[in-house]
Amino acid sequence: MFDLEDNLSECGDYVEIKDGLGSWDIPLKKYCGGAMVGQDWIQATSDSMRVEFVTNGFVGGVGFVAQYNSSGDSLS
Repeated sequence: MFDLEDNLSECGDYVEIKDGLGSWDIPLKKYCGGAMVGQDWIQATSDSMRVEFVTNGFVGGVGFVAQYNSSGDSLS
């Protein structure tokens, strides 16, 4: 399920996944707007990921659900 504020001109609310723990780390994916269809798999190249949910506090949606898996394998 993915349902955030749906604004065609800008992302008022969004979820951004970054490759690493810092706010300065490389963004891997940014999701905003209405329902997302299907599953989207994201893999970090570092040993950590940061998930940020940002809202402008105006219009609300139902929210989102996320799942993760830690394989313990390092990428080369």
